[in-house]
Amino acid sequence: TSLLAARLVDRLVLFYAPILLGGERLLVGNLGIPRLEQAPRLTDSAWRRIGNDICFTGHLKSRTD
Repeated sequence: TSLLAARLVDRLVLFYAPILLGGERLLVGNLGIPRLEQAPRLTDSAWRRIGNDICFTGHLKSRTD
């Protein structure tokens, strides 16, 4: 989360699997974004199936985009 908040992440890769683990951990913590328009946006996003899992990738837009 701290790397996302500092805008030091340029690519995101997430895997979704057909299993429920539960718990209190969030995928991304508080980024300190007061308005939805200020939230980081993904470009060139894509997904593909790998076995029973789904892999999602996307590039984060830079501040100047």
